[in-house]
Order: sequence, then C-alpha cells, then structure tokens
Amino acid sequence: MSELEKVNQLPEQATPELIAAFQQALVHMDDFRQDLAEQGNWEALVQGLIHLNEFKKNLSILIEAIELNINETLPDKKVVAPGIGIIEKRTSSSKKWESERLLNEIVRSCLDNGTGEITPSDVMGLIDVLKRVLPLTASLGWRSTELERHGFAPKEFSDTVWGRKTVSIKK
Repeated sequence: MSELEKVNQLPEQATPELIAAFQQALVHMDDFRQDLAEQGNWEALVQGLIHLNEFKKNLSILIEAIELNINETLPDKKVVAPGIGIIEKRTSSSKKWESERLLNEIVRSCLDNGTGEITPSDVMGLIDVLKRVLPLTASLGWRSTELERHGFAPKEFSDTVWGRKTVSIKK
C-alpha cells in the first residue's frame, strides 16, 4: 500500500457508507465536469483529467493488491459465497516461443519421410499441420493443443511467463 498516495483521514474500514460516499462523489464530479464543459473551461477539465488519471492509477494499484490478497487467502480455487456469487482464482500466463526452432522442427518432421525425397503429399501434409498449429489467432501464440497432437511438446519450444494473480467474481 506504500505506492498509494494517502489523502485526508478516512474511516478505518471500507463501510457501505464510505462506498456510497465515493459513488456520490463521482456523481458530483460528473456534474462539475458537465458545468465546466458548458462553460468551455478546457483548462479546468484538463486539470481534472490529470487528477482523475492519478486517482485511477491509485485505484488500480489498490484493486490489484486486493485481488492478490483474495487470491492468496481464498481457501480453494473456486468458492461459492452466498450473497456474492462464485469467486475463482486466476493467474494469467503467456509463452515466449522459440518460433524459428519450432518451425524448423515441424518442417523437418513433416518432410522427413525416410526416403530423402519430398513428395507432394508430404508438402500438403506440412501445409495441413501448419494451418492447425500456426498462430493464426488473435493472440498470435502457437496453438499448444494442436502442437501436442502432432507430437511437439510446447514446453520444449517456449518459456511460460506468469502474469499477475487475479480473481473473478460471478453473480
């Protein structure tokens, strides 16, 4: 919490009243924004935006800290909490691929039929495999399941990079 900039004294607990006061403050800020826009006071709007972006950064830090706390203290991966919903731990990950080495291995395995010759069916087989395993998706990541189906272990061609821990709450 040291990253957050502390302002004014607030109650020790985030009571429903405190949350309601925060919501009311947002409504007042929006009314003030509307007045400034109608007055054409772009300078004050810019200053407000600067302060709100700083507030947004601090709010994001607080949200990440709370998600991490929940992730670390939640007794199970998925918990059903009456009145709240389903709370589930999540951790994002991505892979740093050695794409050239993987591509070379796929080409070699598809075209090496043991005869030393490359046939049209070998090439068609390669194209078929490439269509299934290439990152032709929005993520631009190799398709791990398809690679495994073709005998390639994704972990041999990538390093998994774990992201931040979060939780999802579904009502």
